[in-house]
Amino acid sequence: MQRKKKIALAFLALLVLLTPLGLSGCANQSKNETAAMLAQDYRKMDNDELLLYYYRLTEEIDRTERSGSGSAVSIGIGGGSWSWGGGGVGAGVSTTTPVGGGGGTEELRNRRAEVRAEMQRRGMKAP
Repeated sequence: MQRKKKIALAFLALLVLLTPLGLSGCANQSKNETAAMLAQDYRKMDNDELLLYYYRLTEEIDRTERSGSGSAVSIGIGGGSWSWGGGGVGAGVSTTTPVGGGGGTEELRNRRAEVRAEMQRRGMKAP
């Protein structure tokens, strides 16, 4: 029984150490995608490319808001007096979205508004 607890605690410790590394990689990738989208010059796009770009901006805004920019790692160890041989070890990761968005959402929203204005200037029907 003691051996199982030691293995569980070792696994938990490894999970706690590796989780922040994985989360930071996701955040960096999201920032790179946002920067790449904002670097594109929508004024040089034809109408079809502009419409596709508008939808890609919308998808990136949604994805950025869903993923949030904060994360927390929580650890719990517990047991109950009523359980037989009870006890448990757990770990989890949760994400939170800060109030007002984050991770470049505001810049993406501004760019989408600029693209919508360009579409109207060209006489295109804006979504």
